Amino acid sequence: MRMQRAFTMIELAISMALLFMVLPSIFYVAERFYRHQRYVTEISGLRQSARECAARVGRDISVNRGFSIRPDNHGLTIMSSSGSTTYSLNDNALLRKDGRGAVKLTEAMVRDIIFVQYNSRVVMTITFDFYNINTRHREACTFIETVRR
Repeated sequence: MRMQRAFTMIELAISMALLFMVLPSIFYVAERFYRHQRYVTEISGLRQSARECAARVGRDISVNRGFSIRPDNHGLTIMSSSGSTTYSLNDNALLRKDGRGAVKLTEAMVRDIIFVQYNSRVVMTITFDFYNINTRHREACTFIETVRR
């Protein structure tokens, strides 16, 4: 007669205990990876928004006659033959205002925007306000973009 082999209760209990000791660490690492991935995605999106805003301002400056930066450096006015275009911060949004109305340039909350001119360069510093999923706090993320060389 053949003997049947099977796991004993002690072997099952030991294997389950080991599983329950290893499983939480696997979930912890996976959760940390997921949070970091979301953070990197958020920062990449903000960086892309800053680049798009700088490109838009740069195009407007290069096509038109001249520009002036507000004395407090928190706005820019571009003069053209058809009127003027103004970039400014209003209610946590970067707005482009011209004769046709105002357009919001980014969906992200903008905390601050600064334009600086030195030599032939115009530099835009834009600070976004975002929720950091890792620290669970609202934080600022600042990007510096050269608008015109």
